[in-house]
Amino acid sequence: MAAELTINKSLTANGTIKVDDKIVMSLFTELSTSANGTDRVTQSIQDKETYNKNKKEIRAQVAAFQEAVWDMQDSMEEADSTTGEDTTDETQE
Repeated sequence: MAAELTINKSLTANGTIKVDDKIVMSLFTELSTSANGTDRVTQSIQDKETYNKNKKEIRAQVAAFQEAVWDMQDSMEEADSTTGEDTTDETQE
């Protein structure tokens, strides 16, 4: 059996939303730079009571994070199309 190494590259970003210096929510995204890779966004509420009291403002911040993620995705696609880079997984045997 031949050994095979597959390297999947990704770009990550994380954020926190605070109310009165208390972290209420954490946000994380991982964007695959591989053409057939998977992107994911995770959000986690750390303080549900504070979240419930400030939903409108917090949701606006979540939307701003999502916009930033979309901008990252778009810029990755633009970079690929202008450089002609092959973004497939790198495999070495």
